[in-house]
Formats: sequence, C-alpha cells, structure tokens
Amino acid sequence: MIVVTRHEFVADDDSESESEDDSDMSESEEESDLETRGLDLEVCPSSCDQNLYDNTCLLREKRIDVEEQLAEERLNKETMLKEMDAMQKNAKVIESAMKEVEQELEASQVSAMSAFEMHFYQRQP
Repeated sequence: MIVVTRHEFVADDDSESESEDDSDMSESEEESDLETRGLDLEVCPSSCDQNLYDNTCLLREKRIDVEEQLAEERLNKETMLKEMDAMQKNAKVIESAMKEVEQELEASQVSAMSAFEMHFYQRQP
C-alpha cells in the first residue's frame, strides 16, 4: 500500500528575503527522495488512476514553473528597488544643484539690476 501525503504551500508576500532555495524540497531532491523509496515518477503506480496521475504530474510541472517565475520576479523587484533608490539619490543631488544655480542666478540678477540702476541714476541731472 502506498501512502500519499498532501503538502500545502502558502505564499508569503511579506517575506522579501525568501529565495527559491527556501522551499521544502527542490525538484531534484523530491525526485531523488521518491527514487530512494522505490517510486519512479515516470510510471503511474498500479493503484492510481492514470488520468489523476497525469494531471498531478502536469500540476507539479506548472507549480515548478510558477515558483521559478516567482523567484525571477523577486529578483527583478530587488533590482528595480535598488535602481529606484539610486535614481532618488541622483534626483536629490540634481535638485540641490538646481536650487544653488537658481540662487546664484537671482543674486546675479539683483547685482545686474543694482548696477543698471546706479548707472541710470548717475546719468540723470
């Protein structure tokens, strides 16, 4: 008699530090574990309906694909967050430089206006 256990997987969106290695078993570990117990994943057990077995295999493959996509998306998210932080720091530097240039421009305009007014008022009798 073969006993099949059911594992429930719950996605934890709050945990950003999880990696693909944190899963209970990788595909190769799962396969080697089943092989050591004398089970071949390529052959449907005699006590199991072939359609159920095929659907189970298909779902397992889909789950593995989704887990791989999720791991890739987590890496993309981390990369984008790092890029965003770098861009925000760059934006702060640019804003600071722009404020400094605006202040220098205003000071220059005030100075030019003062020079103009002095020159204008000196010419009037």
